Amino acid sequence: MDPACGFRGSQFTKQVKQSPVIGASPYGRWWSVSRWAAGLVSILCLHLGFVGGVLARPGTTELPASPRVGTKPAAGVQGRLETISITLERPDDTIVVGQLNFPPPEWRFPEQTASNVIAYLRRAGATPAEVAVLSATNHLAVDGRDVVIAPPAELILGLKPDVRRIIYTALGTQVENPYHRQPFFVTASSPSEWLEHSGLSPATEKLLRSLMYQRGNLVHFADPQVITGLEDGEKFRVMKTLSRIPTLVAKLHVDQSSDPAAIAAYWGPRGRGRQLKPLIESLTRLNGGAVMDVSELLPAFARTRLYTYPNVGRSAGEVPEDCFWTAMNFFSETPDARFHSFDQSLATLRADYSPVERPYRFGDVVTFLNSRGKPIHACVHLVEDLVFTKNGATPNQPWILMKLDDVSSTYLATELSQERLGMVVFRRKGS
Repeated sequence: MDPACGFRGSQFTKQVKQSPVIGASPYGRWWSVSRWAAGLVSILCLHLGFVGGVLARPGTTELPASPRVGTKPAAGVQGRLETISITLERPDDTIVVGQLNFPPPEWRFPEQTASNVIAYLRRAGATPAEVAVLSATNHLAVDGRDVVIAPPAELILGLKPDVRRIIYTALGTQVENPYHRQPFFVTASSPSEWLEHSGLSPATEKLLRSLMYQRGNLVHFADPQVITGLEDGEKFRVMKTLSRIPTLVAKLHVDQSSDPAAIAAYWGPRGRGRQLKPLIESLTRLNGGAVMDVSELLPAFARTRLYTYPNVGRSAGEVPEDCFWTAMNFFSETPDARFHSFDQSLATLRADYSPVERPYRFGDVVTFLNSRGKPIHACVHLVEDLVFTKNGATPNQPWILMKLDDVSSTYLATELSQERLGMVVFRRKGS
């Protein structure tokens, strides 16, 4: 999964160059709010809150977990919300086995000395035998101010899960390690959940499972090089499995005790309630009630995109459809191309929206800030803790439904942060 929202401009892509091996850690430290929304965040400072309180305790890599399935009353909409967990896989035509070229594994530690790196590997829990192999001259080299390790395949396969998690998390803080910085990952309780019904051979499943590591409620995989020796059909199935993205099917139960007017008013702001009410009324009259798919209650923009992937055949110069473009166009009959500009999205939020606190309403725009005050994601609140989201600008990311805590976990993972994510929720003025 590649969750980056595709922000453009150096102010949004500057990376922390301080390696986590020595010196000041990037964890356990609150960075000052940057100027991403000059005037916006300063005005909103009293409204800045955190999702569910503390999302991740400083000094730990644990992330919050959230329920996978559930049925509970949908507050304020006179219905009962049910969610069912499913996974999507990338369309077949987006995976071209002949183009799967992965370079040999490499661990790069910027601006470090060999002795510091070796000491770090010991602290991370590598065995003396593993440290001896990794520090051998045929595997460790100094490249300018960086230390580079080329770990042998058998050592990678033999790492204990906790050691892998610690080392790979540290490597992922550096842009020089792309596979560790942006690994494949899914929200899952175990590797077995990710690999379920994959169609892979038992041997391949065992291989992948041995290389996966858990961070909170996310399972990661950062060693795609291992599939190089597989036959093409198995490579294809591996990539389909690694591309899996968990999402939810959401249904609203209504019956004769439901209030059609209240349901229509909640799900149909901006004049849409009039269109929804006849269907809702008819369903509430049925003996025993009925079940409505939440997708039928969404505006056309979201309804037609839900569970689909962007057009992979877009022209070379076409601007990606990212999270802010998605959130700002939620109610649009025709997508507004201005929201391809991140600055325009911020300007519109500043001019036409106001920050709000709970209870949130259908269509509110949820924005996340990282520990440095930079905006990293936007999604749309639907009901309870359910949101409509697109977690990245690439065509590999579909439009999906998620629980808010799972979105938070996803973006905490992309930041590799032990800090809190800031959250500001906006509502269009006059709505």
